[in-house]
Amino acid sequence: MSVACNGKTRCIVPAYNRVFGDPCRGTRKYLGVTYTCLPSVIMQRKYVCQDSMLRLSCPPGRKLMVGYAAFGRQSTSVCTKTSLPIVRCRSSQQSGAIVKAKCNGKTSCSLPASVAVLGDPCPNISKYLTVIAESGTACENRNLDINCGSLRIKVLTANYGRLSASVCGGRSTDRTDCRSRRAMSTTSIGCNGKSRCIVPASNRVFGDPCIGTSKYLSVTYTCVPSVIMQRKYVCQNRMFILRCPRGRKLMVGYAAFGRQSPSVCRTKTSLRIAPCRSSQQSGAIVKAKCNGKKSCSLPASVGVLGNPCPGISKYLTVLAECVRG
Repeated sequence: MSVACNGKTRCIVPAYNRVFGDPCRGTRKYLGVTYTCLPSVIMQRKYVCQDSMLRLSCPPGRKLMVGYAAFGRQSTSVCTKTSLPIVRCRSSQQSGAIVKAKCNGKTSCSLPASVAVLGDPCPNISKYLTVIAESGTACENRNLDINCGSLRIKVLTANYGRLSASVCGGRSTDRTDCRSRRAMSTTSIGCNGKSRCIVPASNRVFGDPCIGTSKYLSVTYTCVPSVIMQRKYVCQNRMFILRCPRGRKLMVGYAAFGRQSPSVCRTKTSLRIAPCRSSQQSGAIVKAKCNGKKSCSLPASVGVLGNPCPGISKYLTVLAECVRG
């Protein structure tokens, strides 16, 4: 799916066994895909004809992350102005590794789409280089600055660890199967619905998924209007209200009633301002009340959401998306 669709403006995918194989014979199957639309400077798809130059570049504050690269021929309609035969030609793994090593972790890169550089998987056949790249990486102990200006952040994928030897090179880069289980949830909760978010790429934030290996934080995100990705803080005993525009329904991704910050909903009452971990109960209650609806409301009160920390001033945090439906 990713190779066929990423970086395109439109993609038609047959939900057939001949495309995906048959994972459960005799069972009626369907194809489910979650996707988003990104600016072309963030998700790039390039076709470079044989003996031409590949050039990739990122906007300020971003670095390249090549997800796929192949030198060969998968289509008879790309790069057709040639005297060489135009037939399908499978790429070698070598070309993908060369492009990733040259480009990953940089703000820009270039290399010739030539047999001399990328090898020749099929002699005497006209070839081209296909590259799919995205951006948003910070090396270990650096900060990743995500800025959507007047729009709101929606995190699509996140990993803290190491999946490539060529990104953020240095000490101990041999291991390339290192993933943090906390990366997606931590980054989404910290950034979704904000206009700007600075995320430290550090073990104290994500834990250490591979001790002794040099790590980096890689985040894919998009920028959406504030009515689509909403982040709400509602002080204790106030009314919480969510609404979606026409044609969309609420999908609450995170909700917590407690206190994570001393600066939100400061109170003049006798209640203390201290960290207070929310119970799972509050999240389940908000999701049950709101998900699938065009609008919802409920009081941010102990009577409705429970009391995870008596004597402490609390507030309700909700991250919700308005999805089509």
